[in-house]
Amino acid sequence: IVNASSTSNPGLYWALRGGGGSNFGIVTRYDVRAFPQGDLWMNLSIYPGELNTTVVPAYVNLTVEGLPTDPEAHTYLVNGYEASLGGFYTALYQYHATPPTSANMTPSIFQPLETVSPVLYQTSVVGNISTLSRAIDEAYGSRQTWCNIAVSASSADLLLDIYPLYEAHVSRIPGATGNDSE
Repeated sequence: IVNASSTSNPGLYWALRGGGGSNFGIVTRYDVRAFPQGDLWMNLSIYPGELNTTVVPAYVNLTVEGLPTDPEAHTYLVNGYEASLGGFYTALYQYHATPPTSANMTPSIFQPLETVSPVLYQTSVVGNISTLSRAIDEAYGSRQTWCNIAVSASSADLLLDIYPLYEAHVSRIPGATGNDSE
């Protein structure tokens, strides 16, 4: 039995956290440092898929240049297909640990993204982590497939190259299910 942490057996600690490509060993205990977390600010902006050539570079710039300067900020990007939104879309989720005085105000780290338009849907909420987690719940019984791609955020080119491949793959699904109306 060994302890694995960032200072004790750091190679094992790195591997057990997923950095080694596979997990090995049996974890018998986790020590977690907890801290109180107040309300968070969350913003969701949904853009038409054809706007990716604008949204993706802005997101990459935020990831590379902005987020390292603000440890209280977090964001992630989602590409999807939803007929009710007109087809393909890009959703940008933004979170900040220090909410502005109003949910409709944007923390300065995210303000450069406010110029991206048109926006199909946008909402901002201030609430605790449970409230914000429920805001991204999916309805019971929904059919969905989630896939993740982790890549270096140093350039928008790779993400922009992947998107047409994703669109081509998703476009084949309604015909494969026998339901061309979805």
